[in-house]
Amino acid sequence: MSGRLILIIILALAALSSGWLMDRITSTPSSALSNTAQDPDYYMEDFSTITIGEDGLPLNTLFASYMEHNPADDTLYLQNPKLEIFRTNNDPLYITADEGRATDDNDEIFLQGKVRMWEENHDGIITLSVDTWDVTILVHEEYAETDQNATITGEHMTITGKGIRAHFEDSRLEILKHEKTVITDPDTI
Repeated sequence: MSGRLILIIILALAALSSGWLMDRITSTPSSALSNTAQDPDYYMEDFSTITIGEDGLPLNTLFASYMEHNPADDTLYLQNPKLEIFRTNNDPLYITADEGRATDDNDEIFLQGKVRMWEENHDGIITLSVDTWDVTILVHEEYAETDQNATITGEHMTITGKGIRAHFEDSRLEILKHEKTVITDPDTI
């Protein structure tokens, strides 16, 4: 064999060996593969969506400073979510939270951290507010609940308790464990 042929064979073996070695070094370990199913497949900053009813009118809007979609369970993770629910016979209801998770169709929303729900009249004055933590919202049923402490503030009273059920359509709140009611204007009784 000539020296050139031996050199070509050595270089070809070196190239094959280095390719095999690079493949072994950069291959993903099996533990890393198991985590990729939990990684989001898309995300968005300043996220917003609107749900329209069969009559063509808006039912609700959902905003978040950041949203990411988890394909493993088809949920949305939301930072600083704000939900606006439009009601037929009442003013809109607003709900904000520190963070939350929502089903992909926004039918169930699980708010975490500090949660605030409120109603405003046509002049932008808050007529009723609820401050609490960790709320589950069933959007199409127009219902929300929590088992956490809550403070409900109306025009002339403040009610504290633990656990509430909120029925959005008729602005009805049920307090599961009433603690205290303070009337701020006794002439309204």
